[in-house]
Amino acid sequence: MRLAGVVGLAAVLAACGTAVPSSPGPDAVDPLALVPVKDENPSPSVVEFSLTAREAEKDLGGSKPSKVWTYNGTMPGPIVDANVGDELVVHFKNELPEPTLVHWHGVRLPAAMDGSPSVQAPVKTGETFEYRFRLKDAGLFWFHPHVRTAEQVERGLVGVIRVRGPAEPVVDDERVLVLDDVKLNEDGTFPSYLDDASKMLGREAETLLVNGVRNARIPVRPGALTRLRLLNSANGRFFNLKIAGVKLTVIGTDG
Repeated sequence: MRLAGVVGLAAVLAACGTAVPSSPGPDAVDPLALVPVKDENPSPSVVEFSLTAREAEKDLGGSKPSKVWTYNGTMPGPIVDANVGDELVVHFKNELPEPTLVHWHGVRLPAAMDGSPSVQAPVKTGETFEYRFRLKDAGLFWFHPHVRTAEQVERGLVGVIRVRGPAEPVVDDERVLVLDDVKLNEDGTFPSYLDDASKMLGREAETLLVNGVRNARIPVRPGALTRLRLLNSANGRFFNLKIAGVKLTVIGTDG
């Protein structure tokens, strides 16, 4: 499979017992689990939540924790689970030291809700904005800034939207995997050139992340049919994915 640029992709993995030496127990904490948003609306057809862009610290392999930019304190940010036809209501607040926006990548929505500087003034530090739109299509989508995109995405501003339709494939297990790479100085800081988008094009960094985890191992159950929903949030890397001895079947791609 090849993920080019910024692409969401769904795949099915026919898991075998040798894919991972052992699986965690039922009470083990899953380091690859994405944090779900907290739905504040009791209606089954409305997903309403608060989303705050703010700084945090995360161990990305430097000598010190890196100062990252997050949605709701995690890198990558939270996952939104919804169904086709649901209304999404997002109470966004910017606590970053610079303006930002939330762009809903791949989602069909009114132009005023798109989170692009051409239709919306950037949300300044301390300001808020309410996004409200209906989810018309099933699939895996994501959200990220459209203000100094290369730097703000590289620093961690990525979130996921999973929209289920009426005829979802029947599988045993499902995982959402956000693939990324980051370039760091030895002390864990980000290079200063990140503010120059032209220098980001085609750059491949040495630190590879899966859901924000370095050297990630993905447990699968022997004999289970596992659906992988894959998102490439890297600024310039192509990922060629394979598992020795395991057949991967692509069942959908972005668009």
